[in-house]
Amino acid sequence: MTKSSKLLLMTLCLLGAFSPLLLAQQVTTEMIGPLSGNLTIIHPTGPICRASGQQGTITFTGNVHVPDSVDSTQNTVDYHINLLSVKGKGTVVMNYIGSVATDLLGEGYPGANIAVPMAFNANLFPTGPCRTGFASTRALPVVVTISFGTDFTLSTVSATVGQT
Repeated sequence: MTKSSKLLLMTLCLLGAFSPLLLAQQVTTEMIGPLSGNLTIIHPTGPICRASGQQGTITFTGNVHVPDSVDSTQNTVDYHINLLSVKGKGTVVMNYIGSVATDLLGEGYPGANIAVPMAFNANLFPTGPCRTGFASTRALPVVVTISFGTDFTLSTVSATVGQT
């Protein structure tokens, strides 16, 4: 076997060993986008909450942070969604905080320039005495809308509060 034949054989073996790595394309990006919207709630009845049984509207502001990882060979996306500085001002009880960190794994890759809404429920906490009896866990419906560029990176991220 000649020296060039050995070199060619070694190159082909190395390419064969690393070909799954060469074909796999994992693209990871992150983006922060605005969050806004309104939610109408009825406050729980109880002796501590002066808003007991009243209906109120909460107006939200803040941001959503979305890191993602696209696997172009599998056509899937893993998302991690965080609410950042989400605050609500209410018409009855004044201050609220929205929070969540959630994962959506193995979602289908939508393609470039297609807006995809993802609905989930976040946590909602009143900051005053109305916390007693208030079902905070998963009480805040949120829809995060994302889109990707042609290079598999996030191109837009935004979120709205409202009924899911």
